[in-house]
Amino acid sequence: MFDRIYQIGYNYLESKINELKIKRGIHMGIATRKEEEISMKLFVVLTRTLDAIKKSVEKDIRSYGLN
Repeated sequence: MFDRIYQIGYNYLESKINELKIKRGIHMGIATRKEEEISMKLFVVLTRTLDAIKKSVEKDIRSYGLN
Protein backbone atom coordinates (compact mmCIF):
# COMPACT_ATOMS: atom_id res chain seq x y z
CA MET A 1 0.00 0.00 0.00
CA PHE A 2 2.74 2.45 1.00
CA ASP A 3 4.71 1.69 -2.17
CA ARG A 4 1.67 2.49 -4.30
CA ILE A 5 1.10 5.84 -2.55
CA TYR A 6 4.79 6.62 -2.87
CA GLN A 7 4.73 5.82 -6.59
CA ILE A 8 1.67 8.04 -7.16
CA GLY A 9 3.35 10.92 -5.34
CA TYR A 10 6.56 10.40 -7.26
CA ASN A 11 4.74 10.38 -10.60
CA TYR A 12 2.85 13.55 -9.69
CA LEU A 13 6.02 15.41 -8.71
CA GLU A 14 7.83 14.19 -11.81
CA SER A 15 5.02 15.49 -14.03
CA LYS A 16 5.11 18.89 -12.28
CA ILE A 17 8.88 19.11 -12.79
CA ASN A 18 8.45 18.29 -16.47
CA GLU A 19 5.77 20.97 -16.80
CA LEU A 20 8.11 23.56 -15.30
CA LYS A 21 10.92 22.48 -17.62
CA ILE A 22 8.65 22.92 -20.63
CA LYS A 23 7.39 26.34 -19.47
CA ARG A 24 10.89 27.52 -18.65
CA GLY A 25 12.25 26.13 -21.90
CA ILE A 26 10.60 28.95 -23.85
CA HIS A 27 12.94 31.48 -22.24
CA MET A 28 15.94 29.19 -21.79
CA GLY A 29 17.82 30.34 -24.90
CA ILE A 30 18.25 33.91 -23.69
CA ALA A 31 18.87 32.99 -20.08
CA THR A 32 21.45 30.39 -21.03
CA ARG A 33 23.53 32.86 -23.04
CA LYS A 34 23.47 35.38 -20.21
CA GLU A 35 24.34 32.70 -17.67
CA GLU A 36 27.21 31.51 -19.86
CA GLU A 37 28.59 35.06 -20.14
CA ILE A 38 28.39 35.53 -16.39
CA SER A 39 29.94 32.12 -15.79
CA MET A 40 32.84 32.89 -18.11
CA LYS A 41 33.46 36.25 -16.45
CA LEU A 42 33.37 34.61 -13.04
CA PHE A 43 35.75 31.91 -14.24
CA VAL A 44 38.23 34.54 -15.45
CA VAL A 45 38.02 36.45 -12.16
CA LEU A 46 38.47 33.30 -10.09
CA THR A 47 41.41 32.16 -12.26
CA ARG A 48 43.15 35.52 -11.88
CA THR A 49 42.51 35.45 -8.14
CA LEU A 50 43.94 31.95 -7.88
CA ASP A 51 47.04 33.04 -9.84
CA ALA A 52 47.53 36.05 -7.56
CA ILE A 53 47.23 33.88 -4.44
CA LYS A 54 49.61 31.32 -5.91
CA LYS A 55 52.22 34.00 -6.66
CA SER A 56 51.83 35.45 -3.18
CA VAL A 57 52.28 32.05 -1.54
CA GLU A 58 55.32 31.26 -3.69
CA LYS A 59 56.86 34.63 -2.76
CA ASP A 60 56.17 34.01 0.92
CA ILE A 61 57.73 30.53 0.73
CA ARG A 62 60.85 31.97 -0.94
CA SER A 63 61.11 34.69 1.73
CA TYR A 64 61.50 31.99 4.38
CA GLY A 65 64.07 30.16 2.25
CA LEU A 66 61.94 27.06 2.00
CA ASN A 67 62.30 26.70 -1.73
